[in-house]
Amino acid sequence: MMPLKAKVDILHLYNDAKKSFEPISISERKEGEEVVVIGTETNELNHTLHQAKGMLIWRKENNEWKLLREYIELER
Repeated sequence: MMPLKAKVDILHLYNDAKKSFEPISISERKEGEEVVVIGTETNELNHTLHQAKGMLIWRKENNEWKLLREYIELER
């Protein structure tokens, strides 16, 4: 199965930052070469939580999973 965590470079700009993604739905497409993951992303920046709904699209390239697209909509 593919990894659900992607490298995030922006978080190093904050003194206390964490990012997590809780998958709700995982669907394969293109005969298992792509995976669509829908879930809730939570960012904690300096002890303040920011949640968003997200969709991640992963593609298998050269036997490794690569993040192809990421769609995020902040919850208000």
